[in-house]
Amino acid sequence: MIRYNIFILIFIFAVMGCSKNNSPAQKPVLNTVDCMPDRKDAGTAENLQGVIKLIADKYVIETQEGNGRYGPCNLPDTYLTDGMVVRFSVVLKEIRPNERWMASPCYLTNIEKPE
Repeated sequence: MIRYNIFILIFIFAVMGCSKNNSPAQKPVLNTVDCMPDRKDAGTAENLQGVIKLIADKYVIETQEGNGRYGPCNLPDTYLTDGMVVRFSVVLKEIRPNERWMASPCYLTNIEKPE
């Protein structure tokens, strides 16, 4: 009788542990709050295609045409992959006269992996 009860318990735990998750992959949450509030907005760039690059220990997005480089302050962790192709939109922030940046300071308003 004890063997039967142990078998039933093991069977129940095995069946409960095997659940299928058929929900579609969820898109990472993007925090679109201005993460550079001390800088003035300098315009927007929308619906661009680019490549994530790791340059000097900082992730930037370089446009595929190679004519722009953006340094978003709110890039989600799921996009921290060198060489990943993305489609994105940003709000550009000012660069002060005494500064030099390797990428345009900005924050993302949209980012996704193109299909």
